[in-house]
Amino acid sequence: MSANVHIIDQRRFSAGNFEHYASEARSMAGAFDNVAFQVNAAWSIDRICRRSLELSRNQIGLLRICCHGNSSYLQLGTEVRIPEDVYSFRLLRGCWVGDCPRIELDACGVLSNTPVACPPQGEMTVEQWQAACTGGTIAPTSAGYSLAQALADAAGILVVASYDVQWAPASVGFEGRIRYFRPATYYRHDGADPRA
Repeated sequence: MSANVHIIDQRRFSAGNFEHYASEARSMAGAFDNVAFQVNAAWSIDRICRRSLELSRNQIGLLRICCHGNSSYLQLGTEVRIPEDVYSFRLLRGCWVGDCPRIELDACGVLSNTPVACPPQGEMTVEQWQAACTGGTIAPTSAGYSLAQALADAAGILVVASYDVQWAPASVGFEGRIRYFRPATYYRHDGADPRA
């Protein structure tokens, strides 16, 4: 059976919030099973990819990475900062199934040319807090673009990422501006090119 895999870095959520997020991710409707697992700073990107393949039985519809992020940075396991850090995602080539297989980076400002930031929430409402945050900036030559494109090329599948701060749970989707990165070559489970 194919699966949507939700990878959650424990530094993004407290223990109770992790269980809430994981429960929500597991209950998402769709044609595939939903599995979630938690990683920490000791997990290598290679180990994360291998665990994703194991849990999905080598057939992934959606790989959602939920972690802290910023301009060209993912706080995922041992961290992703430069395009070479995504090399292990090559392990996922050929596992992609479904109508719209993809990787979603549920992390703040990965594509932004400048850092994104929010002040402590304190007494602010969620709306006030969101308005006080510094949003991302768009520059097609940013290191974040290079990182997302390298990830798409390594995994051989579409990558979706954001310029801005992300608050919402997985079922809501992205806040703010996003961009799609298509790989130079698709590596789907069935061998079909979704562009055809």
